[in-house]
Amino acid sequence: MAPIHYACLKGRQELVQYIIDHLTSPDESQLIDIILKHKINNGQTALHLACESGNIQLVTFLINVMKCDVNAKDTCGQGCVTSACLSGNLDLVQLLIQQYKLEPLAADKYGITALHAAAQTGHTHVLEWYSQEYSVDITNHTSKNKYTLAHSAAYKGKLHCLQQLINKYHCDINATTTNGITALHKASEGGHVPVALYLTSLPQ
Repeated sequence: MAPIHYACLKGRQELVQYIIDHLTSPDESQLIDIILKHKINNGQTALHLACESGNIQLVTFLINVMKCDVNAKDTCGQGCVTSACLSGNLDLVQLLIQQYKLEPLAADKYGITALHAAAQTGHTHVLEWYSQEYSVDITNHTSKNKYTLAHSAAYKGKLHCLQQLINKYHCDINATTTNGITALHKASEGGHVPVALYLTSLPQ
């Protein structure tokens, strides 16, 4: 990644602005455009990284001023809404959907959606908004291989989110992927002892 990509990932708008203003000469005006459009190894652009940081001012600057492609996808087919859900900034998620008209439930090539991103980072308020705004079936929301939101939360050790998925949305803790993987398997894979202990304490 170039320095500007790291700055975007950390949400450092002042640094991004400095790089744009001072590290490109007038006769190299196209260079910064190339860098901003450049995709790193996983296919993400600077805008994806800025969305992941949750800095709404940086994101709007990149879209409105620098003309970054708000519809860009990474190699898996994930877009800016999914990246924003990783940050947990609901205002940013709403902005991308409502002002920039991005699809709220766009799935990547594996069927992973923004809700999986919110679950894996423990942002229950994002899940709640999706449930209310779009009547999303949180309980049965899965990817193509039946990877649930509980799988996502367990894999990343997000105990509070997992508890809400189970207690409020009645997600099935024994639900399996097409490969027979449960949330407990994912918690164990991620090395999250508190999550594993919680799951094994529940009635089977």
